[in-house]
Amino acid sequence: MAIHVPAVDVAEIHVRATLHGRPVETCSWFRWRAGGMSQTDLDGLVGRLRTAWNSFIYRRLGSDLVRGELLGIDISPGGTLSSATSVWTSTSLEGSCTPGHIAISLLPSSPFLPRPWQWRVRLFGVPENQVAGNLLDPVWAAQLRLGFRDRYTLQGAFGWDPVVLQKVISGVPLAVAVVHPISDYVLPTLVVSPMRRRLT
Repeated sequence: MAIHVPAVDVAEIHVRATLHGRPVETCSWFRWRAGGMSQTDLDGLVGRLRTAWNSFIYRRLGSDLVRGELLGIDISPGGTLSSATSVWTSTSLEGSCTPGHIAISLLPSSPFLPRPWQWRVRLFGVPENQVAGNLLDPVWAAQLRLGFRDRYTLQGAFGWDPVVLQKVISGVPLAVAVVHPISDYVLPTLVVSPMRRRLT
């Protein structure tokens, strides 16, 4: 189970769905640059990310993915804000998902990010027609990476910087996470990844 460590002015974003009867999710973090986020600030981030998933990301994932909620939580020390949406309207441009429940893995990147491999982002619902053997189609994967990167880093224009959180040092959980800004998401490999399943 993931360790919960608060992070100042950080929103944790969960995107949840169901695939072949199993709940799946992906998680990311954004830091509110101005400090002291409000409900309006968090609602704005959740709304723009909903648009990003609706207009692009979901359209490149499998057509049999049952979409769930997009949930934003203020994980600042003592934070109580949350914002959620569960309305999806886009149509997938792809076929059904792979039977093996695999995912594409993206790697947050920054010139100053320590041990970047530990913060992989796994997007669930890879379409079966985009996999040969255990390798992703390189063109499809590159387009999804670029579109995801552009839409997530775009939030910086609205005061939200995409970040990753360092929660543990030498095996000891921190009282408050160290926040590392990121500037890119790269594709570390075309080998398909295990999919993160939601713990229920």
